[in-house]
Amino acid sequence: MESVPGRIVGRIVNEVARETGRDPVALPPLYEIVDPDALSVVVETLDNGTVAFRYAECEVALQSGEGIDVRPVDQSGDERTGASEHLE
Repeated sequence: MESVPGRIVGRIVNEVARETGRDPVALPPLYEIVDPDALSVVVETLDNGTVAFRYAECEVALQSGEGIDVRPVDQSGDERTGASEHLE
């Protein structure tokens, strides 16, 4: 059985890969950007709010009750329209 941090990490990596058109194994390890265990605890206890960070040229936002929002960031640092996935 996969751990909760593993599921969140996998979903983030897969969403970023899908949005950027890259193979998930070609992306940098997410743990170099954020602690997966800490991220899992925050997401599980988040009642109202958003946790956001940059990963692999994308802005990743985990929103309470909403899901994972991934938006590519262009060379200037501006966000572009991206994909979303609901958190369960």
